[in-house]
Amino acid sequence: MTASDGTRRLRILVTTEATARREAYFPRSILRELERLGDVEYHDGSVPLTPGELAARLPGVDVCVTHWGCPTFTEEVLEQADRLALIAHAGGSVGDLVTPAVFARSITVTTANSAMSANVAEGVLAYILADLQRLVERAQLMTEGGWLLPEARPTRSLSAITIGLIGLGGVGRRLVQLLAPFAPRILVHDPYLAPAETEELGIELVSLEMLLESSDVVSLHASLTAASRGMIDGGRLALIRDGALLVNTARAGLIDSAALERELASARIRAVLDVFDVEPLPSDSPLRRMKGVTLMPHTAGSPGGAGYAGLAVDEVARFSRGLPPAHPVSLRRFHLMTRESEASPDARPDIDHLLQEAQ
Repeated sequence: MTASDGTRRLRILVTTEATARREAYFPRSILRELERLGDVEYHDGSVPLTPGELAARLPGVDVCVTHWGCPTFTEEVLEQADRLALIAHAGGSVGDLVTPAVFARSITVTTANSAMSANVAEGVLAYILADLQRLVERAQLMTEGGWLLPEARPTRSLSAITIGLIGLGGVGRRLVQLLAPFAPRILVHDPYLAPAETEELGIELVSLEMLLESSDVVSLHASLTAASRGMIDGGRLALIRDGALLVNTARAGLIDSAALERELASARIRAVLDVFDVEPLPSDSPLRRMKGVTLMPHTAGSPGGAGYAGLAVDEVARFSRGLPPAHPVSLRRFHLMTRESEASPDARPDIDHLLQEAQ
């Protein structure tokens, strides 16, 4: 079917269940834009689709707009996908959403990871600046009726420190851009980064051990895969210099949790943790009682509502006009993405909390 402006009219399936989450991330204004592009079908249930239910909805569908909670597009699910040509994901990683079978069928996959990366990078910068300026400590001291303690830890300038980034994907690259006006020394460990890129980015590519030993701030931005899970073990935590700050907004599974608790209990280093093995973080977690540890509820990349869905709809619009996608996911990039299935079952994103943050 062809629309009046000459673009192809599509049959589109929105897989997100009919709950407050869809209302928050797919507001009526976004859905109206999508409905201008084709005949839109919605999942009207209150719980996510099962793989069998998704498969049953796919015959005749050209585009799937997906979000957190959508079943994986396995070979079995795709057996009835006779026309599916685009999966537009209104989220970040598609590591658990698609499979090589999707790429084998030449189905285009897009992601809103660029918007998520920008949000996370800004969150990381805020966390680093807050620590360097001792905002949390000083605000708490004022709340308790105190004043500045001259003998306490001094503030530091961002331009006078060394920052180590473990992984340089979308978040890491955006953070490098945000840090540029402050001109700190930036060390990076990323086995997938070409050495030729380092001069252009203004960074130094180093070993993981050198990064840990040399950085005043260590920030994790690696994907969680079978290869990276537990990469920061007790021995590597011990390499971090005394008084340094560890920031983790990536995935808790990158760090040996027991070793991290032991290291932070010693108060030798500080930490800002935005991700945890179990989310929400249990109320009796030892982390909640540790000095020098700032805990955040997995919100560094909070989308602020419909930003991610808007990018997905933009991709559908480009597809309807025969234009290439703005944010495609290649097979190689897919293999490097975070996979929650390779972490513990309890490590899935706290979707309900993200929903509350978006409202």
